[in-house]
Amino acid sequence: MHQDARREQQPELAAALDGVLADLTMVAAGMTLPFTLVLSDPAGNCFVENPHLPKRDVNLRVRRYDRTAKQDLDIGLQPTAAAREAGYIDEDNAEHKPHVDQGVEGIEALMGVGGKEGTLGSEAFSGNREVMRFPMACPHCGTEGEQLMCVTDIPNFKDVVIMAYDCENCGYRTNEIKGGGAIPEKGKIITLRVLGPEDMRRECLKSDSAAIMIPEIELEVTAGSLGGVYTTVEGMLQKIRHRLVEDNPMMAGDSAVKVHETEEGDGEDGKVPPAGSVSKRRQLFLEFVDKLDKVVNGELFPFTLTLKDALANSFIGLAAGCTDPKEDVQLAAEEYVRSQEEDDDFGIADMVVDDYEMPAQGERLGLRREHVEDHPTPFFRGCEDDEAAAQEAQTRIAKAAAEQVEAAGEDARPKVQDGS
Repeated sequence: MHQDARREQQPELAAALDGVLADLTMVAAGMTLPFTLVLSDPAGNCFVENPHLPKRDVNLRVRRYDRTAKQDLDIGLQPTAAAREAGYIDEDNAEHKPHVDQGVEGIEALMGVGGKEGTLGSEAFSGNREVMRFPMACPHCGTEGEQLMCVTDIPNFKDVVIMAYDCENCGYRTNEIKGGGAIPEKGKIITLRVLGPEDMRRECLKSDSAAIMIPEIELEVTAGSLGGVYTTVEGMLQKIRHRLVEDNPMMAGDSAVKVHETEEGDGEDGKVPPAGSVSKRRQLFLEFVDKLDKVVNGELFPFTLTLKDALANSFIGLAAGCTDPKEDVQLAAEEYVRSQEEDDDFGIADMVVDDYEMPAQGERLGLRREHVEDHPTPFFRGCEDDEAAAQEAQTRIAKAAAEQVEAAGEDARPKVQDGS
């Protein structure tokens, strides 16, 4: 722009700019290769695609750095109190530099390290706060890193395991919370009657085995859909909305416009409706999102939030000022007996905690449980050195297997092999 006028007024600068423009034209046309592109973004909002995902791109490098006080000011963040009092920013003055958190983001807040009174994580966790480190390859780029883990406890709840990983090479970052201790005999259903904004700020630990239900808007999130998160009630609802809307490729972007806007059968006589109209399924989804937005934004009170956790690893904090769960009339927790399907889903039905030296199938096959003097643990004897006893054991096994086949309605019969 104004390059012609610049040639007359500043010919040397114009000539230098002509050279730069010529170089950029050659690069854009792919005639100058290779070249290096560097994006430096203090806000961290830039992105360059990796065409080799999930493998690592050897030509791409992502490096994160701590912003200076001047860069914080440039992107709209307030300077420190010392810098405001001085009226200027001195990069050499430590008091003018922004505070930089050390360690994996979020793990200190989850454990309440350095938290202010009344904030999330300030008193949520107590007890042991030792962070253990284990070597682990990054699941995104394969670079060796460290998996951080800490076992701590929540008052009025149980032990929990906090896990966090931060890859310095590609920036991959994750944190997760899992319940510790033994698996309880019963599951737990936690019901919170949300009456106002104060209840939206309650602490909430939702495990990966918990389902979420809000009957007022017909919301039901199955177990495992959201993973394990520790946040507030409001934060959990925001994550649900983000997962349904922002992370749903079928309801946003080109796929929603070109595929899911109209569907066969939505128009007259079962035909495809005119272009630009919205399918019935998408219209129902948009109406549901509108109701969910009202709940997230605090425009729909009261409503009921239910967490159903088959492993009883979820938790909702008490109301402000309550120290005894019995004092919180809006919060109720009850145990329930897990169904056979839930036990199968989590592998509980297949766990053998007694006589685990031999699977429980041994008893079903009729194998004898014996104890010998020189062996401290009773065991199942399924194979005998004596040829006759071995044949007898083989017969019992074949007979039990045949009964199982007949019960299943199959025609095949297992063959008995001779020999011990």
